[in-house]
Amino acid sequence: MVKVYRTISMAKPEIDAAIKEAEKGTTGELVVALSRRAGDYGRQEATFAFGVALLSFVASWVLGQRILFADWTDAPYVRLGLFVTCLILLAGFLFGLGFCRAFPRFGLLLAPKKRVDSEVEAAASVAFRRLNITDTKADTGVLIYVAELERRVVVLGDCAIARKVSDQDWEAIRDDILEGIRKDDPKSGFLAGISRAGDLLRTYFPSETDTEDELPSEVHLS
Repeated sequence: MVKVYRTISMAKPEIDAAIKEAEKGTTGELVVALSRRAGDYGRQEATFAFGVALLSFVASWVLGQRILFADWTDAPYVRLGLFVTCLILLAGFLFGLGFCRAFPRFGLLLAPKKRVDSEVEAAASVAFRRLNITDTKADTGVLIYVAELERRVVVLGDCAIARKVSDQDWEAIRDDILEGIRKDDPKSGFLAGISRAGDLLRTYFPSETDTEDELPSEVHLS
């Protein structure tokens, strides 16, 4: 799987140029934001780590305790004490936690879909305010928010745009970007989504002359 963040970082000049091109002939303002991850899934990671610790405990008990099948059994055995057992539990927990940190998408798989969706939507709302998209004079700002870890895209428009653009239009932008990511070509997906967003802005908020750029025409990486 191609790293979306790395690819877009390397293609930033091209993405920035596409945003500027999309804003030509419209009073709308387009902002693109890409985050490595939108939410915190520490609870799911801790749950997995706790499960690994329990498995470690069970394994140590089975392998380290004396199991007698008959009174005359004289097989050698190792009896584990409390201190060693605690060390095994701790090592199992740390291993599980480290595994989730090294492979964050594994921990994400343990989170319910609704939880992931809500985390991404909340992060997009925060970015909408943080990037001052509500500060445009005509309320025509649009945010395309992409979360790499979650493989989610959220498109938000300020009030003037939201009244005219349908959910299907936003979903088409989202699908363009996700299609590029699925094909291991995130740059083409971003360019397609940005181009479609520009077409929508020119359709609903046309301008015969280039207007003042109220927001930075660049992709924001975080």
